[in-house]
Amino acid sequence: RMVRLQLLALALTGVCVHAKHTKRQLPSPRTVHTGKGMPPSSVKITAAHAPLKAVSRGGRVAKTPSLAWPTLISFMYFLSIAMTAPALPAFCNSLFSVGGLDKVNKRGVELHGLFSSVDQLFTFLFVGLWGTLSDRVGRKPLVVMSSAGVCLGWLTVAFSSSLPMLIAGRAVDGVTSCMLPLTQSMVRDLSPPQDLGTNLGKLQGLSVGSAFILGAMGGGLLTQKKGPRFVFKCAAATAAFATLLAAAALPETLPLPPKQAPPVSVSSSPSGKKKKWVATAEKSATGLGDGGGGRGQGGQSQGWGNPVAALKLLFGSKASAGNAVTFLCFWGGLNGIQINLYNFAQHQFGWSKVQSVKLQAMSGLLLALSNAAGPSQLLPRLGEKNTVRLGMLGMAASLACAAGAKSENTFFAAICGASLATVCLPVLIARLSACVGKGEGGAALSALETANTLNRVAAYAGMSRLLAWSIADGQPKHAAGAFFAVGSLLALCGVLVFEATPNPPLALDHTTAE
Repeated sequence: RMVRLQLLALALTGVCVHAKHTKRQLPSPRTVHTGKGMPPSSVKITAAHAPLKAVSRGGRVAKTPSLAWPTLISFMYFLSIAMTAPALPAFCNSLFSVGGLDKVNKRGVELHGLFSSVDQLFTFLFVGLWGTLSDRVGRKPLVVMSSAGVCLGWLTVAFSSSLPMLIAGRAVDGVTSCMLPLTQSMVRDLSPPQDLGTNLGKLQGLSVGSAFILGAMGGGLLTQKKGPRFVFKCAAATAAFATLLAAAALPETLPLPPKQAPPVSVSSSPSGKKKKWVATAEKSATGLGDGGGGRGQGGQSQGWGNPVAALKLLFGSKASAGNAVTFLCFWGGLNGIQINLYNFAQHQFGWSKVQSVKLQAMSGLLLALSNAAGPSQLLPRLGEKNTVRLGMLGMAASLACAAGAKSENTFFAAICGASLATVCLPVLIARLSACVGKGEGGAALSALETANTLNRVAAYAGMSRLLAWSIADGQPKHAAGAFFAVGSLLALCGVLVFEATPNPPLALDHTTAE
């Protein structure tokens, strides 16, 4: 079965490598007014100056990178993480079980929460730095670093026997964890505003969703047959492959900085003024001073990844703050599923790893379909606001059903409903992206990830401790679903915040239905 999974991954790689590239359309020469009282200059815009994402090499114009590339690298990255989803809680439980068995126990649940919180804490401290840096040096170097970091993190866990080293492995993963905001920034680089929500949905559905389908299935089976440490080694190998692929073939999506661009030709300029006019023309063509988005142009991104500065950027306006808080409320409920799914299912219904894997695979499939196809189908019919309302209310209802589920079928349906409700996430990200300048895309999306990472630090610790308390001796069995009820309340709070949130400065709605 693993051979089949690997063949499928290789086939997907081949398809994406040979994906069709859209040819870059250069703008026609235009007239630039160089200053008050000065005659206009005819500026010939070269490939390096055009506000599109191609790069000129040797006089030839490169084609625009395909969206398949960030999707593929993100898929490989999250595949390595999804493989360990059933392995890590089993590994933590085995450290405190008699005979090394992975039966759910209070100390194992708490250790799993600790590992996840350490990972997220370091992500919170560093993800803003990497996002801001990507606005200056490009996306590709940071993508390679992120893949290499998760590879090193899983290798440390796979071969370590001491608790400090296990924690260090999760810290390494957390420090370099920035793949999702980076690939979202790549999609933003390549997408027109009206297609951003749909393209972000395709990224999350085809990469994250499909990765958790294959990763959960393979990781669950290998955990049961070979043990957790073997799964960690397989995850490290998958991340290593993603690192090599990104380093060798991933194209850059951010424009070249002005200093690497050839000079523009300026005609009809008076003697003695040519140099000044050239600089003015370059400034106009590259977007300096007006929010243009080339490397080295960061707008408000001067905080260099300071988490506090990142949060200030995120909450700089009512529109961005409202969409961000709505997003975080949704994830507050989703985090409870992510951290406690396997332990809850085993404790409450006596599920084996294979049964839990089937649920996660179905959840991943529905998430992939919801994110990849949902925005393109719902936005023209419902509009952005109604699509967000549908997702938020769907999540609240699904988590409430999971909290009170008395049968396996009800629980299964509730988790599937929560997966479908994620259709609102790419829409919220697109609305938030419309609230910032063109040169701040990486910083803004990394700021959102910074805030969500802090959200996960609190949720992973709180939700895992709530489950550990509810399964302790003397507690009623139905108390185990308390963390689902908390998540449902958070989603409802998100609905209230969203209703008070103004539209972003750039309206992205595809319909007037609302």
